Amino acid sequence: MEGKNFEQNDKNSINFKTVNEIGKYLVSEHINDEPFKSEKILISKEMVYHFLSGTGDENALHQTEDGAKQSVFAEKLGGKMVTPGFFTESLLANKENLWKALTIEEPHEVINISSSTRWTAPIPVGSEVFFTFKIKKVNTMAGKPDADIKVDWSMVEFDTKAYYIAEDGKETLCMKNSYTVGYVPTKN
Repeated sequence: MEGKNFEQNDKNSINFKTVNEIGKYLVSEHINDEPFKSEKILISKEMVYHFLSGTGDENALHQTEDGAKQSVFAEKLGGKMVTPGFFTESLLANKENLWKALTIEEPHEVINISSSTRWTAPIPVGSEVFFTFKIKKVNTMAGKPDADIKVDWSMVEFDTKAYYIAEDGKETLCMKNSYTVGYVPTKN
């Protein structure tokens, strides 16, 4: 691609020479586009149990169907276990989802800078979820020798949404999120 400081190897692979080029690429290629969509992720009981074991969350609606049947979501979800909201948010924060959404190779680390989340519907365990990412703002920053961050890096703010797919195939909005991440080069 003549005149640009990156190489497009194929539709899913881009090599950048500097981190600032990530920001320039995102602005030039994506900032006004339609949101891009992550791959679908099936939320299994095992995934939820693993997450809960690390958080200490003992809320019964996340633990068993019997607990879910006693919850305020029993009628809406038919007694299915409810996926923890922070588990859904942790899937969003997974850098692999971000790289896939941005179609960028992984020469850099993703650092979660801030997040503001609103859950709009409970997600039944056993559902598939996917995320949409819409870039709101990109800042590129040069590192300063006397500062904590000594490398060039980019900060990207996304509007994200999470949807789950119900048994009837209907896509239900379950989470809205403003999510800001930094892209920082990894050391070789």
